[in-house]
Amino acid sequence: DYLHIITACEHKNLQTLIKEIVQALQRFPRHGLTSDKIEEARMVYTRDAMTGENDVEKVTSEMGNLYLQGRKTDPFDLAFHGAKNVSDALIKRVAKENFAGNMKLITVVDSTCEKD
Repeated sequence: DYLHIITACEHKNLQTLIKEIVQALQRFPRHGLTSDKIEEARMVYTRDAMTGENDVEKVTSEMGNLYLQGRKTDPFDLAFHGAKNVSDALIKRVAKENFAGNMKLITVVDSTCEKD
């Protein structure tokens, strides 16, 4: 099987285009998009989204969503170590305002309080 790429460009940009296509193909997973690779990409996207935020409520929401989705990584750990550009002060403030002393999220589901 072959991958056919159909594109149009000016002749002077052809070599640049070919180089970019080759690089893109080299980066593409050799064994396709496994569920682990998809999950990894999702986490990278989430970290990038959190990196761009300076709003405590939005960062808290991202952390809470990860927790509720049953992610393997602790949301506090993800935010603190994954999003390098988010200031330590912001992460500490988010944790202080929204997390228990052990840095685990407390969720309320159907009027019952679950603590993990």
